[in-house]
Amino acid sequence: MGNDARWSGDWKAWLVVVLVASTLLRLALGWLYLGFISGDDVEMLETGVAPVTDLDYTPWGIRNLLLPRLLVTPVAWIASRVGWGDAALLVRLAVLPFVALATLNVFLIHLVVRRAAGDCEGVVAAAVYGFHWLPLGFGATVYPRTVSTTCILVAFYLLLGRGRDVLRGLAAGAFMALAFAARYSEAVYLLPLALAGPVLTTDERRALRRNAALGGGFLLGAAAFTGLTDLLTWGEPFRSLVEFTRYTLVEQDSASLEPRQPTLWYLSHAQVWLIPTLVPFLVPVARRQSRLQTASWLMLVVPVVLLSLIHHKELRYLQGVVPFLAILAAAGIRRFWARGWRKTTVALLLVSGLFSLRAAVELHREKSLSAVRAALELREDSSVDALVVIQAWAYGDRLLLGPGVTMVNFETPPASGELAEALARADAAAFYEEDLQARPELRQVLDRAGLEVWRRYELADSRAVAVFR
Repeated sequence: MGNDARWSGDWKAWLVVVLVASTLLRLALGWLYLGFISGDDVEMLETGVAPVTDLDYTPWGIRNLLLPRLLVTPVAWIASRVGWGDAALLVRLAVLPFVALATLNVFLIHLVVRRAAGDCEGVVAAAVYGFHWLPLGFGATVYPRTVSTTCILVAFYLLLGRGRDVLRGLAAGAFMALAFAARYSEAVYLLPLALAGPVLTTDERRALRRNAALGGGFLLGAAAFTGLTDLLTWGEPFRSLVEFTRYTLVEQDSASLEPRQPTLWYLSHAQVWLIPTLVPFLVPVARRQSRLQTASWLMLVVPVVLLSLIHHKELRYLQGVVPFLAILAAAGIRRFWARGWRKTTVALLLVSGLFSLRAAVELHREKSLSAVRAALELREDSSVDALVVIQAWAYGDRLLLGPGVTMVNFETPPASGELAEALARADAAAFYEEDLQARPELRQVLDRAGLEVWRRYELADSRAVAVFR
């Protein structure tokens, strides 16, 4: 494996294989496993679908609405125009723009590495990233960090180039503002980008110009992508940013059932997102680094440190660092290969690939597949006008249950009195079976209300659901 900078036909073919294979895997995951992970994905879908359908939905006030309106709304509009009104089909179609951007991310990594280290290493980095379970799994969903990762990579690529420092800095800042609009926490990537400036160019004055332009581009982009977007959608500039700051940083709240994790949570879960069999490739890179690799270390380590300071943590928040993990791993793979450790290299990569494939499939098999199946069947039952559910997002909320049903939603299993009051006006109720087993008094309330088990749903590794009628 050399350091050939030419656009070799062989490496071009391998790049096409990586792009096609990773894309097909994401398409299969998104199409076959119809369900939701945490509710943020349902929120993205409903925000995007509502403007062009009869769905009555008010987005959460802390959300910037630019991304769902740019990516989901056009898909919903086209589907409605050609008569593809089926709710399940719409959910599947809405994933396609995100799959396309995930594929673009794979190609962008190749471009970044190719510029500094040649085609061979670029294809290896693209493959490591393309088959890492985080972009592979979440790239088959509508979660927004696929898009913010695209913006981060474009910004990094722009700053890697030479000439037109001010223009490059302004454009990179604008892309970072778009990443910021996708999810406000992505602002953590601004610091390592600024620190990488002096690394990528030895001229201090040029680095200073680029960083000043980077900051200016970010502010101008934020004015457009956040300020103007909020003015057009919420009626007040920067309203969602103010609400996000209040909710997340001032009140330190979270919509998750586990709103707080310890500071070292990402480090304690490093074996999951770093993947142990990729770690050996990082060792030789840590000892001898090129400018690209030094900048990649900054883009990997600094965001993890900053995100660790935020009270709520999820592994999906680390999607923006995975490209730089792949860049560093590719450099280590080249050095392993050059030293003759070829069998070891192949074995480590095979294990990494199998680990990632299993993790990505498990991520989708654990989605709310059972709840969605129940929702689609309840939607078709005209006799169900009022419904009680636990975690409506798992059922696709009104997107899948339909706009006509009156719904009482409990995010956690309710007290017996609350449940009895809700059931008095319900035609059906849907519960996780594990909640019924853990809280037998809930089943007693259902019995007293005259509701019996109608159907049970247990698909793949999702939480089993019992529907009472």
